[in-house]
Amino acid sequence: MNKMIFDIGANSGSYSKEYSKNGFKVVAVEPQKQLCSRIAEEQPNVIVVNALVGKSTEPLDFFVCNADTLSTSSVDWMTKGRFANQYRWQYAGKIPCVSLDQLIQEYGVPFYIKIDVEGSEVEVLSSLTKKADCLLSFEWVEEFKEKSIDAIDCLKSI
Repeated sequence: MNKMIFDIGANSGSYSKEYSKNGFKVVAVEPQKQLCSRIAEEQPNVIVVNALVGKSTEPLDFFVCNADTLSTSSVDWMTKGRFANQYRWQYAGKIPCVSLDQLIQEYGVPFYIKIDVEGSEVEVLSSLTKKADCLLSFEWVEEFKEKSIDAIDCLKSI
């Protein structure tokens, strides 16, 4: 079995830590620089990539929430989602972007890809252009059903 996992939207690295403890090589991708530093410091065996994942080769706008687990590159998530009136987001600037294809090219096909990107699932999945023989999960965002269906369509198109 392939013993590598991509943790897309790693946040503070709690999932990365569990995967690593269970013998997996982990590539943690996280746009928040301070969280990347924390993962790297606390989990030196985890490969940390400070980036967003998407189809674009250009840096993308990113917004940090006062609840860091809700930070996002999705304007809809901030303005129309279930958390829109409960939290505040600040513009954090443009963040470098990598694709799933690039991650696979650099690190190989993982056993599992965990995607937790607060409303940007379609953007992440559209960056995978070839079938990858691995498990994959992403969040179903109830208030954006059409985007969740689009995410499934991205996978079906491969």
